[in-house]
Amino acid sequence: MNRFGIQPGDVFGGYRVIEEAGRGGMATVLKVQHLETEEIRALKILMPTSQDEESIARFDAEFKVLSMLTHQNITRVFESGTHEGRAFFVMELVHGHDLRKELEEWRVLPHQQRFQKVEAVLVQLVSALSYVHDRGLVHRDISPGNIMVSNDGSVKLMDFGVVKTPGAELTAVGEMVGTVAYMAPEQIRGDDVDARADLYSMGTVLYLLLTGRRPFNARTLAGYLEKHLNLNPRPPREVDPFVPTHLNDICVRLLAKNPRERFGSANHLLNVLDRRQEGVARINPKNWPPRLVGRQREQAALREAVTSLAAGKGGAVLLEGITGYGKARLFAEVIARAAEQGISIARGNCSENQEYGGFRGVLDDLAPEGVPLPPVLEASFRDGESQGPIEPYAVHVAFREILSANFPRIVVIDNLQFADRGTTDLLLYLHRNCLQLNQEPVLFLLGRLPLF
Repeated sequence: MNRFGIQPGDVFGGYRVIEEAGRGGMATVLKVQHLETEEIRALKILMPTSQDEESIARFDAEFKVLSMLTHQNITRVFESGTHEGRAFFVMELVHGHDLRKELEEWRVLPHQQRFQKVEAVLVQLVSALSYVHDRGLVHRDISPGNIMVSNDGSVKLMDFGVVKTPGAELTAVGEMVGTVAYMAPEQIRGDDVDARADLYSMGTVLYLLLTGRRPFNARTLAGYLEKHLNLNPRPPREVDPFVPTHLNDICVRLLAKNPRERFGSANHLLNVLDRRQEGVARINPKNWPPRLVGRQREQAALREAVTSLAAGKGGAVLLEGITGYGKARLFAEVIARAAEQGISIARGNCSENQEYGGFRGVLDDLAPEGVPLPPVLEASFRDGESQGPIEPYAVHVAFREILSANFPRIVVIDNLQFADRGTTDLLLYLHRNCLQLNQEPVLFLLGRLPLF
């Protein structure tokens, strides 16, 4: 019997307990069987000693985050519930063990084989982090105990109990969360962390895999904190001269004290690893980078905007940055995601020296050449004949009617710094009437260079 009263045969919702599979600081993991399908899964339940509001909030947040993630290297969850007032959720059962035990089994392997396994684990872990970071999340507790290796060698990133999500923060300013032996300096200081804190923690894990020891060891919490903050570890090749040079260099860069000196993102490192695996010796500047590097917060905001649009909620996003900022690639990311969800896109550019220049391309996408337009739009956009000055309000109303016939829709207008008065007035009208007054399913994606 579990010391908290759980025993084989107990039923949690639609699951029967088989045995205890593990235990952490705030929860117990049980091996269970689904009563209907007979599938074997894992059930994570809060301990009776972890029923305070913050523990419950973290537990609930972990389930919500995992339920939004679908990646081969991240634990999949199925459902949640309560049992005798205690929260639980059900996830896939990984047939394997955590990275600490895997490391013990590697010790007897020849050097080349061991480092091949290290790199295979690294690639999968970076892939998982790239996926997580692209959604604006920071794991904040990358450590060997939270990384499972299944019997077929696949890696699963687990335990999102202290994950940082956009716009939601359970920790107080200055509070330290995570496993201290693997924690980034900025995380120790209680600074506002970003994805690069996970990269540092991944560097400490990689150091352990390469050398069999942590980058720092100490007998006290204060000792760990002092070393992570102020000491540089010996390079892995100084500990084990058989460590491949490229893995040594990756590890050293990940463990830089200054986040700016690490890789820019998990995507950045994944590109480096992909090029090695594919045998690419040179970078083609025209195709570099093959994935969008960095800008996790921007990507997360845009992804959320497209998801909301698919659910019927419109919005407006302004991307402002100097040339080379990555605006065009962010636009491309949105367009690709919209295409996946069957959302149409109309694009305009304010480079034309014409009235309503920013919306001319938009109208061409909404009503291609040959499609009849209301006379007021024909005269304003396609150089038709008019009997006199055209009232802007009439143009605005007619344009909105064309747009409203094509919801949901993304309207992209770039280079707003060159916008003429007609473009600006029409955009303000559409924003007010489509979003502020009527909440229609249209997303305005706007781009411009800084105004000063």
